[in-house]
Amino acid sequence: MKADVIVYSSQTGSTAQYARMLSAKAGIPAYELKDALNKVDKETPVLFMSWLMAGKLVDCKKAFGKLNVQGCCASCLNPMPQQADMTKNACDIPDEIPLFTMMGAYHPDKLAGMQKLIMKLITKILVKKILSADTQDEGQAMMRDVLTNGGSFVCEERLREAYAWLCEN
Repeated sequence: MKADVIVYSSQTGSTAQYARMLSAKAGIPAYELKDALNKVDKETPVLFMSWLMAGKLVDCKKAFGKLNVQGCCASCLNPMPQQADMTKNACDIPDEIPLFTMMGAYHPDKLAGMQKLIMKLITKILVKKILSADTQDEGQAMMRDVLTNGGSFVCEERLREAYAWLCEN
């Protein structure tokens, strides 16, 4: 195994779901970051999982500063092909540390404060843009629906690459 423990940070629960799935499949423990800081030794190899906000992996600096992070997973609503490289650059994640992206979830009802306000504005802008398009493909229609009503895309298949890396010797 490339990591002996999974440590995660989750806002609305999708990253926590992914961490529990991967933990069960790989047979290694998973801890929420706040608990891991007291339970996981600094030398223990860690797979850090979190969610993206404004292109950055939330709690990345804290995890890298206090844990032996060997790999990362980012949960986001719609990962783009270049998402991993963009996130690694934005967070100063070393080149040798892999970062895997997984399509997560969006639950507007679980947001609060400034995040709720910002996402309300972003949703309004994006939905208006989608609706003003001459034609809408299936992906745009799905995104409009998820932004408006929320939704989850969490499934074990989206962990395939992270699991394969984790099991490498």
